Amino acid sequence: MRKNIFGKTKIKVSKEQKNNAMNVILINSLCYKKARILDDSSLEITVATSSAARFLNVFEDNGIEAQTGKSEGLLAIVERYRSRWGFVAGVLFLILALFISSKFVWRIDIDGNSRVPEEEIMRSLENVGFGLGTFIPSVDYDTLHNEFLLECGDVAWISVNISGNVARVLVRERIPEAEKKESTYSNVVAKCDAQIVLIKLYNGEKIVSAGDVVHKGDLLISGVIDSKSQGVRYVHADGIVNAYVSKTIEVKIPFRTTEKVYTGKIYTDKDIKIFSKSLNFSNKYRNYGEFCDTIETKERKTLFGSIVLPVETVTRKYYEYEYRDRTYTKEEAVDIAFKQLRSDMDEELEDAELISKSVKTSFDDEYFYVECNLFCLEDIADVVEFQAN
Repeated sequence: MRKNIFGKTKIKVSKEQKNNAMNVILINSLCYKKARILDDSSLEITVATSSAARFLNVFEDNGIEAQTGKSEGLLAIVERYRSRWGFVAGVLFLILALFISSKFVWRIDIDGNSRVPEEEIMRSLENVGFGLGTFIPSVDYDTLHNEFLLECGDVAWISVNISGNVARVLVRERIPEAEKKESTYSNVVAKCDAQIVLIKLYNGEKIVSAGDVVHKGDLLISGVIDSKSQGVRYVHADGIVNAYVSKTIEVKIPFRTTEKVYTGKIYTDKDIKIFSKSLNFSNKYRNYGEFCDTIETKERKTLFGSIVLPVETVTRKYYEYEYRDRTYTKEEAVDIAFKQLRSDMDEELEDAELISKSVKTSFDDEYFYVECNLFCLEDIADVVEFQAN
């Protein structure tokens, strides 16, 4: 686009003179953008509009007849509309508007936040009078920084720097003061009922042994060590406790249900946002209610593909749906049930090794049932902190 901004012109030479034309171009070192043979065997040369007059003069001096086509680009537009004062006034107004708008904030970039949402920082900036469309020369940065810190208690430091039309906001978040504890230690307890197979102790005192049957919450490794030589001391207990665990997964699928079905109707609504002001662009703004899923997309507009403008289009698509009664056959219910069972098993066995399983199925007039019993090996250690004075 930038290469053609000042315009291009097409020059046509008959098929009888096309060879002479190319020789003349080479002899005179004329620069062109593109040359191609048309369907009627004539030659079409695309040149910069500013060079078109020179091509025509050279062709005329060498007795070559040439025809020019319609010019495109900025120079052609100026030439075409130079006698139209309304167009000239519009161009001057656009230039003036771009100059004036360079004094306003077009975009705000925020960096340095991990816990505080960007939306909260933007809202706090707007509450103290800084946002999209703010007149840059009027900003008192010291006052802005101080008022923002009073407004947003989760931020400890802020710096706002302007580069062109972009405000670059750097923040440092306030780290909450941790609760004062004299000491924090931990025990290791069982996270479920199981039979111990192996204990690998990292720290603490082992309470159970291989072969023991434990229940959920039972102490496995203690963080309290009582020795004759050192007395009672507290540690962060840690270790691996592998055990046999039995799990049961139950799946129940109804033969009659209600399902969400999209009707195929899609409604589109558009807004145009200039700085922080939104205007309805499509004039179709409606309240579609609860029976539509909404997907919103935003697109920032640019000038010449590189200059980011303070203009954003917001497109909302509303996908209409309805609820319909659905009756499954027994085969369909079985298929759905076992898909659900596989998903549940993947979740249950994420950190466990499956040793064996058994599956039972049954059904009545309303449901299809699946009961799956799993026997697996897994680490049942659960670290629980405690305080000690």
